[in-house]
Amino acid sequence: MQQLTWSRLIRYTLLAIGVGALPGWLLGYPRLGASIGLLAFLLWNLHYLIALDRWLANPKLKNMPNTDSYWQPVFNRIYELQRSNKKRKKRLRNIIKRFRRSTEAIPDATVLLNRRDEVEWVNQPAVDDLGLDPRRDTGKRIDQLIRTPRFVELLNASERHTIDIPSPIDPHRTLSVKRVKFGDQESLLIARDISEQLRLDSLRKDFIANASHELKTPLAIIQGYLEAIETRREELPEDFQPPFEQMYQQAQRMNRLIEDMLALARAEENSTQPSDGELIDIAALLDELIADTLRLDQDAHPISADIDEQLAVTANAGQMRMLFGNLLTNAVRHTPPGTPIHISWYRTDKGARFTIEDQGPGIPANQIPRLTERFYRGEKQPGSKGTGLGLALCKHILEAHGSRLEISSEIGEGSTFGFLLPSSRVVVTGEPIDKESASASS
Repeated sequence: MQQLTWSRLIRYTLLAIGVGALPGWLLGYPRLGASIGLLAFLLWNLHYLIALDRWLANPKLKNMPNTDSYWQPVFNRIYELQRSNKKRKKRLRNIIKRFRRSTEAIPDATVLLNRRDEVEWVNQPAVDDLGLDPRRDTGKRIDQLIRTPRFVELLNASERHTIDIPSPIDPHRTLSVKRVKFGDQESLLIARDISEQLRLDSLRKDFIANASHELKTPLAIIQGYLEAIETRREELPEDFQPPFEQMYQQAQRMNRLIEDMLALARAEENSTQPSDGELIDIAALLDELIADTLRLDQDAHPISADIDEQLAVTANAGQMRMLFGNLLTNAVRHTPPGTPIHISWYRTDKGARFTIEDQGPGIPANQIPRLTERFYRGEKQPGSKGTGLGLALCKHILEAHGSRLEISSEIGEGSTFGFLLPSSRVVVTGEPIDKESASASS
């Protein structure tokens, strides 16, 4: 395909001038003839420009002007570009159709927002769960369509997090909403209906609480008879001693399990509510718990402590006792006798940190994420006397106080359990309490 070049254009122009100048020279007017030839050449080009404009208005092959001049390559090249653009448009339309089909298949409500938080696109679940209308709401700010205060906080938050809000079209349904930013300050809102999950979770909590209450009375009667027999145990026949011992131990274990289940149910119920409580002297509490542990442990584990006596917290006193007590008992229960345990309670820039370190066998990395699950006691501790609820209880207590349980461990090196209570709960007293160091050893 020939190309239109300056040399060809100049040749055609000179040819047109020459064709007009020759008759003019024969008639004695060469300049006039050259001007007439140039004017004819310009009119000829204007004809094809008008033809090009008409063809571009309806660029079909059958409408393309036919010419043997240098304009034909121009028409052909424009036609090829049109065909290429049509192919690209078709591919883009197919991509957009596939994208829309795939996003419509997403079960979660999805809303695309621009950098001004204006709605650009919504899928069908967003229509069903959030009450958005693609035709009516496109271009509107999302906070004008969903006015829940917590939702506005989500839009203004700098970090990604998830909130639960009632559905704008059905207050009996609960949606879990998160915002994912991408590209040039655009974002996706993703909302999932968690009403059924919350209902089942509520049923589970109610079942555990009710079952624990129902079991508590008959178990108390059984324990009462067992304790009465325990006072006259020497009168039992020798063959009855082993089964009685097993019955007595299992009744005690069942009682601990019920107490932990009830405590866990209370902690789960309060985990979503801020727990203000009262001012607690943590140093005194730890001293008391360490002394009790050493007495019950018969000094089998050396326990040392590094405690900042000026650090107090505002919290639920009963839950704090249960939290520190469970972590201390856990360290004693899962380390061999004679293994040292060290406790730290100190100030940081972000609050007050507690850690309890042991030098036990350590915990496999694949078990650490499961330690706070209910009834999980670890693959290497099938004979553990624990109920498997202690760390789950600690997790929910910490959540209620704006913190979380942190666990690190290495096989053969020991384990460290800890948490950070936020500065909003920490109170620094003026003078340390006048008492000896909280360190204790066997």
